[in-house]
Amino acid sequence: MQSELNAKSRLLCGAACAILVGGVAFPTMAQEQDIATVADVVVTATRNARMLKDVAIAVDVATGEQLEQLAILDAKDVQQLAPGLQMANKDGRSNTATLRGIAYDPDSGTVPSVDIYFNENPVDPQLALTALYDVGQIEILRGPQGVLRGRTAPGGAITIASRKPDLGGIEGYVQGTATDQDATNLQFGVSVPLVQDRLGLRIAALDDRNPVNYVHNVNRDEDSEGHTQSFRVSLLALPTDSLTVGLTYQRLTSDETQHSQVIGNGAFLPTGPLPSMDFAPNGPAASISDRIGVSEGPTRFEREFDLLTASLDWQLKNGSLSLNASKLDAELNQRLDFDVGNAVLNYDESQILYIPYDTSYVELRYASELNGPFNFQLGMNYSRQYSDPVYVNQRTDTLISGMPAFLMDLPPEYGVISTFPLYSISPVDVFIESPTQLENTSYFASMTYDITDRLQFNGGVRYTDYTSYQQSFLTVDAGGQIVLDNFPTLPENSARREVDAWTGGASLVYQFTDTISGYASYGRSFRAGSAAVGNTAPLEDRLVITKDEVSDAYELGLKGTAFDRRLSFTTSIFQQTFDNYIARTPEMIRMASGRNGIVDSVLKVNYNADAVVRGIETTFWGKITPDWDASLSMSYTDAKLDGGERPCNALDAQGNIFVPIGQQASFCEADGKMGDQSPFQLSANSEYRFRSFGSVQPFVRGLVFHNPGFDSDLIDYKYEDFTNVNLYLGIRSDKGWELSVFAKNLFDEAVVRGASDSNHIKQTSVLQPDFSMMPGPSIDSGYRTVTVNPPREIGVSLRLSF
Repeated sequence: MQSELNAKSRLLCGAACAILVGGVAFPTMAQEQDIATVADVVVTATRNARMLKDVAIAVDVATGEQLEQLAILDAKDVQQLAPGLQMANKDGRSNTATLRGIAYDPDSGTVPSVDIYFNENPVDPQLALTALYDVGQIEILRGPQGVLRGRTAPGGAITIASRKPDLGGIEGYVQGTATDQDATNLQFGVSVPLVQDRLGLRIAALDDRNPVNYVHNVNRDEDSEGHTQSFRVSLLALPTDSLTVGLTYQRLTSDETQHSQVIGNGAFLPTGPLPSMDFAPNGPAASISDRIGVSEGPTRFEREFDLLTASLDWQLKNGSLSLNASKLDAELNQRLDFDVGNAVLNYDESQILYIPYDTSYVELRYASELNGPFNFQLGMNYSRQYSDPVYVNQRTDTLISGMPAFLMDLPPEYGVISTFPLYSISPVDVFIESPTQLENTSYFASMTYDITDRLQFNGGVRYTDYTSYQQSFLTVDAGGQIVLDNFPTLPENSARREVDAWTGGASLVYQFTDTISGYASYGRSFRAGSAAVGNTAPLEDRLVITKDEVSDAYELGLKGTAFDRRLSFTTSIFQQTFDNYIARTPEMIRMASGRNGIVDSVLKVNYNADAVVRGIETTFWGKITPDWDASLSMSYTDAKLDGGERPCNALDAQGNIFVPIGQQASFCEADGKMGDQSPFQLSANSEYRFRSFGSVQPFVRGLVFHNPGFDSDLIDYKYEDFTNVNLYLGIRSDKGWELSVFAKNLFDEAVVRGASDSNHIKQTSVLQPDFSMMPGPSIDSGYRTVTVNPPREIGVSLRLSF
């Protein structure tokens, strides 16, 4: 009861900081702006510049200025401004974005449920979410993207636009941020006109050092830390009054050590394999606030990418012709210890992973600009993503906790002798080579028709042809003996796939009054099924290959202003149904590839299930006084699986995990939440500006994010209430500088935001007299891996603009 009171009091206090004292509205309004600018923010959600109030889609907008004011230096922190959006990196490698509860695992092999676009070109979230600097605007588009975007994502899209060169004069900024958590962020951007009003250059750069997930590994005496460096060069040219050409090149390198955090009491375990019979603790007792890791092997993630984007806009007599293109060359190197709970002491269960990216994208689009009630868009695009090949080297040793008596110089009639928890090691190394080639070509058309001066119809269709090649070649070295040599884990007809699909949508927008409009919309999305690669054992098709996914979404929305345009609001309700939603197990599934009950691999596995998503979203922006802005956003989403079977870990009468004889995995009914995300989320932001003193004006800002606790349907865990309060105090000058001091997570909350399904364990096997293996007991590390929100961080930021 006391903890509930504490949580409520902190929420109330945080809301007071953000709304009654002050913080930044989303979108923020400068002092001289009228509230009308909130509803009239220009967005490109429909692939042309339209005011936010006029688009029949739920859109959140954040400008680069707002990100700088809130010291949002990590792209994943944008989720604090948009309830219902969840962005995370739980393992150091996998950046993910979830909208409206529609979860996605990058290891599933399919395209994301939320696509990310940089300068209107699709980019991989592993790269796009690594650094955030010199941003012009971010738009979060909610709901299926089946017509106008390059890919047909079911959850939505996030578009990131970098700042463009200024053709009229020299302008730019320099910003430095430092915190008490040993984090520093230095960035700048400067525009120089090379030919006045015709050709401009912009250069921006970033150097960021941070503690990543703030975890200290006690067994390695090593902190998590990351260092990212990037620069961007942009050219903007207007060769003629009707032709605009843009070119941007960005290079980024990132080097991170991210240890997995654990909670639990640990265990007293053998210090090594037989003949050693010594025991020692695998680590100290760990609480959520301790923020420690216990793995013994090194963990490192290195990213490097080069991205080139190009755009061309040609203004014609009755329309415009646009071209967007990009080329991405990147690579990810990963080295980690899979024994994250240190279940086996003095042991490194290493995995070495190399992923190359070779991605190309091009889109050609014509948009009419007719004077009548009818306008249209026509276009096509082509995308290609090759990772050819991905290399994996995985240590998958067998721990033997029992053997025939005759191997121990005992009488054979003693049968099999258990040595548990003592064990021997039978070394096994797995090598995987996984070529992946994804291509799609699509053609689309959309139209807008003003039926009356108050009623507008929008509609469009997209046809996409998908081709893919996803394969794994598996080599298994068991103690120097090659058991499998370059074995293809998929038949050729399953590795190569070609499908096509029609997607689209339609909407009606009605202007009830001059200040209030409503819309009704329908959208269909499609994701091609995938073939999972990288498995460490040969598995049957239903554990590897997923069916194509289709979803249909319906949405009603209302947007408008009130009180002489001092209040702006938007609200929407929606339902989305999925056939064959592509999901991935949250837990590691015990597999018996020989169908003999012997667990020989532990994997996350893809599966299909039907699903239903329902929810409501609403946002209010208000200008309470000329110097006080505030906003409140709320989201409620009920996203649940609704039929089918999924792989799971079944328990026997003794509570031990087992796999039925004749099967490679156990199966359970697919129900419960689609992802581990709180159904309700709230965000409140505000800013209050005090009276100026000469050229200097003090201000106070606040940002509050809250979600109530919930019981996970995916794992055995109860998540607690979470309230994050950020407070900013500062001064700004009309001469172009701003100094602010901030406290993120003001009340130093430590709350689990994600957890593994159970304690980390290591399965053992028992050697039989015929030298076959049977499953043995598991070594329980006593630790469970968790993801926890960052601790309180106090910092200072100085920005100079010119």
